[in-house]
Amino acid sequence: MKRKLVALSLGSLALISHIGCKNSANSESKAKESTVKSRVGNASEEQESPAYKAFVSEFVAIKNADDFAAILGKLQRDYNTYPVDLKFVAAQLIPLSGLRGLGYLVHNLAVQSKVTDSLAVTGLMVTASGINLFSPPPTNGGSGTAAWSAIFDYLTLPFAGVSEKFRSVRDLQAFIHTNLVANKALDIAISRISELNITVNTPVVWDNRLVYGASGFADSQDRFVTLTDSEKNVAIAGLHSIYHNTLVFLSYNYDDSIKAMDKVGRLVGLDVVLPGQPDGVSARDRAKIIRSFPALFTALPTAAEYMPAAYAHLKASVEAVGEAWRATKAQGNNSSNDFQLLSPAKILPWQRINDVSLSNIKALLNGQPVRSAVTGETVTMNIPAFYTNPPQNMQAFLPVAFKSGDQNIVVAGQTTRNYHYGEAEQWDINAFKPYMPGVNSSTDVARDIRILGQVWGGWFASVPTVAMTIAM
Repeated sequence: MKRKLVALSLGSLALISHIGCKNSANSESKAKESTVKSRVGNASEEQESPAYKAFVSEFVAIKNADDFAAILGKLQRDYNTYPVDLKFVAAQLIPLSGLRGLGYLVHNLAVQSKVTDSLAVTGLMVTASGINLFSPPPTNGGSGTAAWSAIFDYLTLPFAGVSEKFRSVRDLQAFIHTNLVANKALDIAISRISELNITVNTPVVWDNRLVYGASGFADSQDRFVTLTDSEKNVAIAGLHSIYHNTLVFLSYNYDDSIKAMDKVGRLVGLDVVLPGQPDGVSARDRAKIIRSFPALFTALPTAAEYMPAAYAHLKASVEAVGEAWRATKAQGNNSSNDFQLLSPAKILPWQRINDVSLSNIKALLNGQPVRSAVTGETVTMNIPAFYTNPPQNMQAFLPVAFKSGDQNIVVAGQTTRNYHYGEAEQWDINAFKPYMPGVNSSTDVARDIRILGQVWGGWFASVPTVAMTIAM
Protein backbone atom coordinates (compact mmCIF):
# COMPACT_ATOMS: atom_id res chain seq x y z
CA MET A 1 0.00 0.00 0.00
CA LYS A 2 1.35 3.39 -0.91
CA ARG A 3 1.98 5.70 2.00
CA LYS A 4 1.08 8.97 0.39
CA LEU A 5 1.86 12.27 2.00
CA VAL A 6 -0.37 15.12 0.93
CA ALA A 7 1.65 17.46 3.12
CA LEU A 8 4.44 16.98 0.63
CA SER A 9 2.18 17.74 -2.32
CA LEU A 10 4.28 20.79 -3.11
CA GLY A 11 7.49 18.90 -2.37
CA SER A 12 9.30 16.17 -4.24
CA LEU A 13 10.44 12.80 -2.94
CA ALA A 14 12.40 12.50 -6.20
CA LEU A 15 15.10 14.58 -4.53
CA ILE A 16 15.96 11.67 -2.28
CA SER A 17 14.96 8.68 -4.40
CA HIS A 18 18.45 8.62 -5.94
CA ILE A 19 20.38 9.54 -2.83
CA GLY A 20 20.78 7.54 0.31
CA CYS A 21 22.74 7.72 3.44
CA LYS A 22 25.58 5.72 4.83
CA ASN A 23 24.59 3.61 7.78
CA SER A 24 26.42 4.93 10.78
CA ALA A 25 27.42 2.92 13.80
CA ASN A 26 24.85 4.63 15.97
CA SER A 27 25.59 3.92 19.61
CA GLU A 28 22.64 5.59 21.27
CA SER A 29 21.97 4.62 24.83
CA LYS A 30 19.39 1.98 25.70
CA ALA A 31 17.27 4.65 27.31
CA LYS A 32 17.23 6.81 24.22
CA GLU A 33 16.53 3.77 21.99
CA SER A 34 13.59 2.91 24.22
CA THR A 35 12.29 6.45 23.89
CA VAL A 36 12.56 6.26 20.12
CA LYS A 37 10.66 2.97 20.04
CA SER A 38 7.82 4.32 22.14
CA ARG A 39 7.45 7.48 20.09
CA VAL A 40 8.40 6.43 16.55
CA GLY A 41 7.67 2.74 16.43
CA ASN A 42 4.09 2.82 17.67
CA ALA A 43 2.40 5.35 15.41
CA SER A 44 -1.21 5.64 16.56
CA GLU A 45 -4.17 7.93 16.90
CA GLU A 46 -3.05 8.83 20.43
CA GLN A 47 -0.18 10.82 18.91
CA GLU A 48 -2.56 13.04 16.94
CA SER A 49 -3.59 16.37 18.42
CA PRO A 50 -7.34 17.08 18.78
CA ALA A 51 -7.03 19.81 16.13
CA TYR A 52 -5.41 17.37 13.69
CA LYS A 53 -8.13 14.77 14.29
CA ALA A 54 -10.76 17.42 13.61
CA PHE A 55 -8.96 18.38 10.40
CA VAL A 56 -8.91 14.75 9.22
CA SER A 57 -12.67 14.49 9.74
CA GLU A 58 -13.24 17.77 7.92
CA PHE A 59 -10.92 16.87 5.06
CA VAL A 60 -12.44 13.46 4.29
CA ALA A 61 -15.87 15.14 4.21
CA ILE A 62 -14.89 17.46 1.33
CA LYS A 63 -17.27 17.08 -1.58
CA ASN A 64 -16.26 19.73 -4.11
CA ALA A 65 -13.75 22.44 -5.01
CA ASP A 66 -15.61 25.08 -3.01
CA ASP A 67 -15.30 22.92 0.11
CA PHE A 68 -11.55 22.66 -0.43
CA ALA A 69 -11.29 26.43 -0.99
CA ALA A 70 -13.06 26.96 2.33
CA ILE A 71 -10.62 24.65 4.12
CA LEU A 72 -7.64 26.50 2.60
CA GLY A 73 -9.10 29.77 3.83
CA LYS A 74 -9.52 28.36 7.33
CA LEU A 75 -5.98 26.94 7.38
CA GLN A 76 -4.60 30.33 6.41
CA ARG A 77 -6.72 32.24 8.91
CA ASP A 78 -6.10 30.00 11.92
CA TYR A 79 -2.56 28.76 11.18
CA ASN A 80 -0.92 30.41 14.19
CA THR A 81 -3.31 28.66 16.58
CA TYR A 82 -2.56 25.14 15.34
CA PRO A 83 -0.38 22.46 16.98
CA VAL A 84 2.73 21.18 15.20
CA ASP A 85 1.15 18.20 13.39
CA LEU A 86 -1.54 20.31 11.75
CA LYS A 87 0.89 23.14 10.99
CA PHE A 88 3.05 20.69 9.03
CA VAL A 89 0.13 19.86 6.74
CA ALA A 90 -1.29 23.38 6.59
CA ALA A 91 2.02 25.07 5.73
CA GLN A 92 2.28 23.04 2.53
CA LEU A 93 -1.36 23.17 1.48
CA ILE A 94 -1.80 26.93 1.88
CA PRO A 95 0.34 27.85 -1.20
CA LEU A 96 -2.31 26.13 -3.34
CA SER A 97 -4.71 28.97 -2.44
CA GLY A 98 -3.68 31.16 -5.36
CA LEU A 99 -3.59 28.37 -7.94
CA ARG A 100 -7.30 27.69 -8.34
CA GLY A 101 -8.27 27.12 -11.96
CA LEU A 102 -4.64 27.02 -13.16
CA GLY A 103 -5.27 23.93 -15.30
CA TYR A 104 -8.20 25.63 -17.01
CA LEU A 105 -6.13 28.72 -17.74
CA VAL A 106 -3.22 26.69 -19.09
CA HIS A 107 -5.57 24.63 -21.25
CA ASN A 108 -6.60 27.84 -23.00
CA LEU A 109 -2.95 28.17 -24.01
CA ALA A 110 -2.56 24.54 -25.00
CA VAL A 111 -5.43 24.60 -27.52
CA GLN A 112 -3.24 26.75 -29.75
CA SER A 113 -1.55 23.47 -30.70
CA LYS A 114 -3.41 20.19 -31.19
CA VAL A 115 -0.28 18.30 -30.12
CA THR A 116 0.18 20.23 -26.88
CA ASP A 117 -3.54 20.17 -26.14
CA SER A 118 -3.78 16.43 -26.67
CA LEU A 119 -0.80 15.72 -24.41
CA ALA A 120 -2.13 18.02 -21.69
CA VAL A 121 -5.67 16.63 -21.77
CA THR A 122 -4.41 13.05 -21.82
CA GLY A 123 -2.23 13.67 -18.77
CA LEU A 124 -5.10 15.23 -16.84
CA MET A 125 -7.46 12.40 -17.80
CA VAL A 126 -4.94 9.82 -16.53
CA THR A 127 -4.65 11.74 -13.25
CA ALA A 128 -8.42 12.01 -12.83
CA SER A 129 -8.97 8.31 -13.49
CA GLY A 130 -6.14 7.41 -11.13
CA ILE A 131 -7.80 9.36 -8.31
CA ASN A 132 -11.06 7.51 -8.82
CA LEU A 133 -9.25 4.17 -9.06
CA PHE A 134 -7.11 4.38 -5.92
CA SER A 135 -9.34 6.49 -3.68
CA PRO A 136 -12.88 6.08 -5.05
CA PRO A 137 -15.41 8.32 -3.28
CA PRO A 138 -18.72 6.92 -2.04
CA THR A 139 -20.46 8.41 -5.09
CA ASN A 140 -18.40 5.99 -7.21
CA GLY A 141 -19.23 3.04 -5.00
CA GLY A 142 -15.96 3.25 -3.09
CA SER A 143 -14.93 3.74 0.50
CA GLY A 144 -12.52 6.61 -0.18
CA THR A 145 -12.96 10.34 0.02
CA ALA A 146 -14.12 12.85 -2.58
CA ALA A 147 -11.46 15.27 -1.34
CA TRP A 148 -8.87 14.31 -3.94
CA SER A 149 -11.28 14.73 -6.83
CA ALA A 150 -12.25 18.07 -5.30
CA ILE A 151 -8.60 19.18 -5.15
CA PHE A 152 -8.16 18.09 -8.77
CA ASP A 153 -11.21 20.15 -9.74
CA TYR A 154 -9.93 23.08 -7.67
CA LEU A 155 -6.71 23.15 -9.68
CA THR A 156 -8.08 22.35 -13.14
CA LEU A 157 -11.62 23.73 -13.55
CA PRO A 158 -12.98 27.27 -13.94
CA PHE A 159 -14.89 28.76 -11.04
CA ALA A 160 -17.42 31.51 -10.46
CA GLY A 161 -15.90 34.89 -11.17
CA VAL A 162 -12.88 33.70 -13.14
CA SER A 163 -12.52 35.74 -16.33
CA GLU A 164 -8.78 35.59 -16.92
CA LYS A 165 -7.44 33.60 -19.86
CA PHE A 166 -3.84 33.03 -20.82
CA ARG A 167 -3.01 34.20 -24.33
CA SER A 168 0.72 33.60 -24.07
CA VAL A 169 3.20 31.77 -21.87
CA ARG A 170 4.13 35.21 -20.54
CA ASP A 171 0.62 35.39 -19.04
CA LEU A 172 1.25 32.05 -17.31
CA GLN A 173 4.56 33.34 -16.01
CA ALA A 174 2.88 36.45 -14.62
CA PHE A 175 0.25 34.30 -12.89
CA ILE A 176 2.89 32.06 -11.30
CA HIS A 177 4.90 35.09 -10.20
CA THR A 178 1.88 36.72 -8.61
CA ASN A 179 0.64 33.63 -6.80
CA LEU A 180 3.86 31.95 -5.68
CA VAL A 181 6.66 34.54 -5.69
CA ALA A 182 5.35 38.07 -5.26
CA ASN A 183 3.01 37.04 -2.45
CA LYS A 184 5.90 35.09 -0.84
CA ALA A 185 3.76 31.94 -0.65
CA LEU A 186 6.79 29.66 -1.01
CA ASP A 187 8.95 31.76 1.32
CA ILE A 188 6.31 31.58 4.01
CA ALA A 189 5.83 27.82 3.58
CA ILE A 190 9.58 27.17 3.87
CA SER A 191 9.87 29.41 6.93
CA ARG A 192 6.91 27.82 8.65
CA ILE A 193 8.10 24.25 8.21
CA SER A 194 11.65 25.15 9.23
CA GLU A 195 10.36 26.47 12.55
CA LEU A 196 8.49 23.30 13.48
CA ASN A 197 9.94 21.11 16.23
CA ILE A 198 9.70 17.74 14.49
CA THR A 199 12.42 15.27 15.44
CA VAL A 200 12.85 11.55 16.11
CA ASN A 201 11.92 12.22 19.75
CA THR A 202 9.07 14.62 18.91
CA PRO A 203 7.55 13.09 15.76
CA VAL A 204 4.16 13.79 14.24
CA VAL A 205 1.78 11.29 12.71
CA TRP A 206 0.23 11.16 9.25
CA ASP A 207 -3.23 9.60 9.06
CA ASN A 208 -3.77 7.65 5.81
CA ARG A 209 -7.51 8.17 6.10
CA LEU A 210 -6.77 11.53 4.50
CA VAL A 211 -6.04 9.50 1.37
CA TYR A 212 -8.37 6.52 1.64
CA GLY A 213 -11.38 7.92 3.48
CA ALA A 214 -12.99 7.71 6.91
CA SER A 215 -14.16 4.12 6.55
CA GLY A 216 -10.74 2.77 5.65
CA PHE A 217 -8.45 0.76 7.97
CA ALA A 218 -9.79 -1.59 10.59
CA ASP A 219 -6.74 -1.01 12.79
CA SER A 220 -3.62 1.16 12.98
CA GLN A 221 -1.30 -1.29 11.23
CA ASP A 222 -1.22 0.61 7.93
CA ARG A 223 -3.26 3.64 8.87
CA PHE A 224 -0.58 5.77 10.54
CA VAL A 225 2.83 6.91 9.36
CA THR A 226 5.46 8.56 11.53
CA LEU A 227 7.14 11.77 10.37
CA THR A 228 10.43 12.87 11.92
CA ASP A 229 13.12 15.43 11.08
CA SER A 230 14.01 13.27 8.06
CA GLU A 231 10.59 13.87 6.49
CA LYS A 232 10.55 17.48 7.64
CA ASN A 233 13.81 18.18 5.80
CA VAL A 234 12.59 16.38 2.68
CA ALA A 235 9.57 18.68 2.69
CA ILE A 236 11.85 21.70 2.98
CA ALA A 237 14.07 20.38 0.18
CA GLY A 238 11.04 19.85 -2.04
CA LEU A 239 9.78 23.39 -1.53
CA HIS A 240 13.22 24.86 -2.27
CA SER A 241 13.32 22.72 -5.42
CA ILE A 242 9.94 24.05 -6.54
CA TYR A 243 11.11 27.59 -5.83
CA HIS A 244 14.23 26.96 -7.93
CA ASN A 245 12.21 25.57 -10.85
CA THR A 246 9.76 28.45 -10.64
CA LEU A 247 12.48 31.11 -10.79
CA VAL A 248 14.20 29.41 -13.75
CA PHE A 249 10.85 29.28 -15.55
CA LEU A 250 10.36 33.00 -14.90
CA SER A 251 13.81 33.83 -16.32
CA TYR A 252 13.37 32.81 -19.95
CA ASN A 253 11.06 33.49 -22.89
CA TYR A 254 8.85 30.52 -23.79
CA ASP A 255 6.17 32.38 -25.74
CA ASP A 256 6.78 30.51 -29.00
CA SER A 257 7.23 27.10 -27.36
CA ILE A 258 3.70 25.96 -28.24
CA LYS A 259 4.15 26.95 -31.89
CA ALA A 260 7.47 25.10 -31.95
CA MET A 261 5.83 22.03 -30.39
CA ASP A 262 3.15 22.18 -33.08
CA LYS A 263 5.77 22.13 -35.83
CA VAL A 264 7.59 19.22 -34.21
CA GLY A 265 4.29 17.37 -33.87
CA ARG A 266 3.58 17.70 -37.54
CA LEU A 267 6.90 16.11 -38.41
CA VAL A 268 6.31 13.31 -35.91
CA GLY A 269 2.84 12.77 -37.37
CA LEU A 270 0.83 13.67 -34.27
CA ASP A 271 -1.06 16.45 -36.03
CA VAL A 272 -1.02 15.39 -39.65
CA VAL A 273 -4.13 15.39 -41.79
CA LEU A 274 -3.92 13.11 -44.82
CA PRO A 275 -2.27 13.23 -47.29
CA GLY A 276 0.44 14.51 -44.91
CA GLN A 277 3.29 12.09 -44.31
CA PRO A 278 4.95 11.63 -40.88
CA ASP A 279 8.70 11.97 -41.37
CA GLY A 280 10.34 11.65 -37.94
CA VAL A 281 12.27 14.44 -36.26
CA SER A 282 16.06 14.55 -36.33
CA ALA A 283 18.32 16.88 -34.38
CA ARG A 284 18.67 18.90 -37.58
CA ASP A 285 14.89 19.27 -37.77
CA ARG A 286 14.53 20.28 -34.14
CA ALA A 287 17.31 22.85 -34.39
CA LYS A 288 15.77 24.32 -37.53
CA ILE A 289 12.35 24.61 -35.89
CA ILE A 290 13.70 26.23 -32.73
CA ARG A 291 15.83 28.70 -34.69
CA SER A 292 12.76 29.74 -36.66
CA PHE A 293 11.60 31.42 -33.43
CA PRO A 294 14.50 33.77 -32.58
CA ALA A 295 13.04 34.92 -29.24
CA LEU A 296 12.41 31.41 -27.93
CA PHE A 297 14.63 30.53 -24.93
CA THR A 298 16.13 34.01 -24.68
CA ALA A 299 16.76 35.48 -21.25
CA LEU A 300 14.16 37.88 -19.87
CA PRO A 301 15.19 40.98 -17.87
CA THR A 302 14.22 39.01 -14.75
CA ALA A 303 17.02 36.47 -15.32
CA ALA A 304 19.67 38.71 -13.74
CA GLU A 305 17.74 38.62 -10.45
CA TYR A 306 15.99 35.27 -10.54
CA MET A 307 18.77 32.94 -11.72
CA PRO A 308 21.14 33.73 -8.81
CA ALA A 309 18.17 33.41 -6.46
CA ALA A 310 17.33 30.05 -8.05
CA TYR A 311 20.87 28.88 -7.34
CA ALA A 312 20.46 29.82 -3.67
CA HIS A 313 17.33 27.67 -3.47
CA LEU A 314 19.12 24.83 -5.24
CA LYS A 315 21.87 24.94 -2.59
CA ALA A 316 19.29 25.13 0.21
CA SER A 317 17.52 22.10 -1.22
CA VAL A 318 20.73 20.05 -1.19
CA GLU A 319 21.50 21.20 2.35
CA ALA A 320 18.06 20.05 3.50
CA VAL A 321 18.57 16.67 1.85
CA GLY A 322 21.87 16.38 3.71
CA GLU A 323 20.09 17.09 6.98
CA ALA A 324 17.56 14.38 6.15
CA TRP A 325 20.35 11.86 5.65
CA ARG A 326 22.05 12.78 8.89
CA ALA A 327 18.78 12.32 10.74
CA THR A 328 18.17 8.97 9.03
CA LYS A 329 21.67 7.72 9.83
CA ALA A 330 21.25 8.71 13.46
CA GLN A 331 18.15 6.53 13.70
CA GLY A 332 19.81 3.48 12.20
CA ASN A 333 18.03 0.41 10.91
CA ASN A 334 15.88 -1.21 13.59
CA SER A 335 12.28 -2.10 14.30
CA SER A 336 11.67 1.15 16.14
CA ASN A 337 11.10 3.01 12.86
CA ASP A 338 8.93 0.48 11.02
CA PHE A 339 6.16 3.05 10.80
CA GLN A 340 8.32 5.88 9.51
CA LEU A 341 7.53 7.22 6.04
CA LEU A 342 11.21 7.27 5.03
CA SER A 343 12.06 3.99 6.67
CA PRO A 344 15.83 3.53 7.08
CA ALA A 345 15.28 -0.18 6.42
CA LYS A 346 14.31 0.72 2.85
CA ILE A 347 16.91 3.43 2.30
CA LEU A 348 20.10 2.20 3.97
CA PRO A 349 20.61 -0.88 1.73
CA TRP A 350 21.41 1.58 -1.07
CA GLN A 351 23.94 3.44 1.03
CA ARG A 352 26.98 3.08 -1.23
CA ILE A 353 25.27 4.41 -4.35
CA ASN A 354 23.44 7.03 -2.37
CA ASP A 355 26.51 8.26 -0.54
CA VAL A 356 28.39 8.61 -3.83
CA SER A 357 25.41 10.39 -5.38
CA LEU A 358 25.18 12.91 -2.57
CA SER A 359 28.92 13.56 -2.70
CA ASN A 360 28.77 14.10 -6.47
CA ILE A 361 25.79 16.40 -6.17
CA LYS A 362 27.65 18.60 -3.71
CA ALA A 363 30.66 18.63 -6.04
CA LEU A 364 28.53 19.61 -9.03
CA LEU A 365 26.83 22.30 -6.99
CA ASN A 366 30.23 23.88 -6.33
CA GLY A 367 31.64 23.46 -9.83
CA GLN A 368 34.02 20.64 -8.85
CA PRO A 369 34.88 17.59 -11.02
CA VAL A 370 32.92 14.34 -10.79
CA ARG A 371 33.88 10.85 -11.96
CA SER A 372 32.18 8.43 -14.34
CA ALA A 373 31.22 5.16 -12.64
CA VAL A 374 31.76 3.41 -15.98
CA THR A 375 35.01 4.72 -17.47
CA GLY A 376 36.63 6.62 -14.62
CA GLU A 377 36.76 9.80 -16.71
CA THR A 378 36.07 13.07 -14.95
CA VAL A 379 33.99 16.06 -15.98
CA THR A 380 33.52 19.52 -14.52
CA MET A 381 30.20 21.32 -14.80
CA ASN A 382 30.37 24.94 -13.71
CA ILE A 383 26.85 25.02 -12.30
CA PRO A 384 27.43 28.19 -10.23
CA ALA A 385 28.29 30.12 -13.43
CA PHE A 386 25.13 28.90 -15.12
CA TYR A 387 23.14 30.79 -12.49
CA THR A 388 25.37 33.76 -11.67
CA ASN A 389 26.13 34.43 -15.34
CA PRO A 390 23.13 32.83 -17.08
CA PRO A 391 23.12 32.27 -20.86
CA GLN A 392 21.43 35.09 -22.74
CA ASN A 393 20.09 32.70 -25.36
CA MET A 394 19.73 28.95 -24.84
CA GLN A 395 19.66 28.50 -28.60
CA ALA A 396 23.42 29.04 -28.53
CA PHE A 397 23.69 25.43 -27.31
CA LEU A 398 22.03 24.03 -30.43
CA PRO A 399 24.19 21.95 -32.80
CA VAL A 400 25.79 23.83 -35.69
CA ALA A 401 26.59 20.84 -37.92
CA PHE A 402 24.89 17.51 -38.59
CA LYS A 403 25.66 14.17 -40.15
CA SER A 404 25.17 14.16 -43.89
CA GLY A 405 24.03 11.33 -46.11
CA ASP A 406 20.75 10.02 -47.40
CA GLN A 407 17.59 9.73 -45.36
CA ASN A 408 17.17 6.17 -46.61
CA ILE A 409 19.88 3.56 -47.15
CA VAL A 410 20.04 0.12 -48.76
CA VAL A 411 21.02 -2.78 -46.51
CA ALA A 412 21.03 -6.39 -47.70
CA GLY A 413 19.22 -5.29 -50.82
CA GLN A 414 16.41 -3.68 -48.80
CA THR A 415 15.66 0.01 -48.44
CA THR A 416 15.49 1.14 -44.83
CA ARG A 417 15.66 4.34 -42.83
CA ASN A 418 19.04 5.85 -41.99
CA TYR A 419 18.53 6.48 -38.28
CA HIS A 420 21.68 8.59 -38.04
CA TYR A 421 20.41 11.02 -40.67
CA GLY A 422 20.50 14.57 -39.31
CA GLU A 423 22.30 13.55 -36.11
CA ALA A 424 24.17 16.36 -34.32
CA GLU A 425 27.93 16.42 -34.90
CA GLN A 426 29.30 19.83 -33.93
CA TRP A 427 28.48 22.59 -31.45
CA ASP A 428 29.65 26.13 -30.77
CA ILE A 429 32.34 25.56 -28.13
CA ASN A 430 32.29 29.25 -27.18
CA ALA A 431 28.74 28.80 -25.90
CA PHE A 432 29.70 25.78 -23.78
CA LYS A 433 33.09 26.87 -22.46
CA PRO A 434 31.80 29.10 -19.60
CA TYR A 435 29.81 26.19 -18.18
CA MET A 436 31.91 23.20 -19.28
CA PRO A 437 35.51 24.35 -18.89
CA GLY A 438 36.86 21.05 -20.24
CA VAL A 439 35.31 21.69 -23.65
CA ASN A 440 37.98 22.54 -26.24
CA SER A 441 36.38 21.01 -29.32
CA SER A 442 32.96 19.96 -30.58
CA THR A 443 33.60 16.33 -29.70
CA ASP A 444 34.29 17.37 -26.10
CA VAL A 445 30.69 18.55 -25.78
CA ALA A 446 29.23 15.10 -26.47
CA ARG A 447 31.94 13.50 -24.32
CA ASP A 448 31.19 15.65 -21.26
CA ILE A 449 27.45 15.06 -21.50
CA ARG A 450 28.07 11.32 -21.87
CA ILE A 451 30.25 11.30 -18.75
CA LEU A 452 27.61 13.18 -16.77
CA GLY A 453 25.15 10.46 -17.72
CA GLN A 454 27.51 7.90 -16.16
CA VAL A 455 27.95 9.76 -12.86
CA TRP A 456 25.94 8.74 -9.80
CA GLY A 457 23.87 11.82 -9.04
CA GLY A 458 24.65 13.32 -12.46
CA TRP A 459 20.93 13.94 -12.92
CA PHE A 460 21.45 16.92 -10.59
CA ALA A 461 22.96 18.83 -13.53
CA SER A 462 19.70 18.38 -15.44
CA VAL A 463 18.79 22.07 -15.74
CA PRO A 464 22.01 23.16 -17.48
CA THR A 465 22.39 19.93 -19.48
CA VAL A 466 18.79 19.92 -20.68
CA ALA A 467 19.34 23.49 -21.86
CA MET A 468 22.49 22.37 -23.65
CA THR A 469 20.97 19.31 -25.32
CA ILE A 470 17.75 20.79 -26.70
CA ALA A 471 18.49 19.35 -30.12
CA MET A 472 21.03 16.58 -29.61
